Amino acid sequence: MTMLIGLLTIIGGIAALMWKISLGIQAAKQIGGVAKQVANLPRKMKFRSQTGKADVQLITDPREAAALLMLSVARAGGQVTKSQKDTILNQITGHFKLSTTNAEELLTHISWLSKDLPGADSAIAKMSDTLMQSVSNKELIELEDMLMQVAHADGKPTSAQKQILNQFAKQVGI
Repeated sequence: MTMLIGLLTIIGGIAALMWKISLGIQAAKQIGGVAKQVANLPRKMKFRSQTGKADVQLITDPREAAALLMLSVARAGGQVTKSQKDTILNQITGHFKLSTTNAEELLTHISWLSKDLPGADSAIAKMSDTLMQSVSNKELIELEDMLMQVAHADGKPTSAQKQILNQFAKQVGI
């Protein structure tokens, strides 16, 4: 009988130990989950700050803004032609010092961001503001020349392209 009580005591002790170990494992899992949430918090906050914004409102890099303006000039003439696309890519690689691959990626990214714009001139004000805050007057004049080259890529610019060029020049004060 004493052996039976001793055996039950040992089994009870092992059961209590197992229960404590399982509580420790559960606590460790909860701590791991909290650590993951804390680690992802900056990413979540950045995403939340960007939700609800239109695609072009996410553009803050002056290179992206300039590429969008060049694309807007090309789109103002109708469908973007191969010569216009090549001109934009040449401008990006030449002035922004990007590789051809990076220039194509930038143009694709900007095309995707601006796919839902109602008109070619709708981004001029926003992009002009972005550019005026981050580039010099000399660089704005260089950008105007880049826009002109895109407008002239297929010959004489259309009236819509001229209107965008004039709107940009007026917006930035050159």
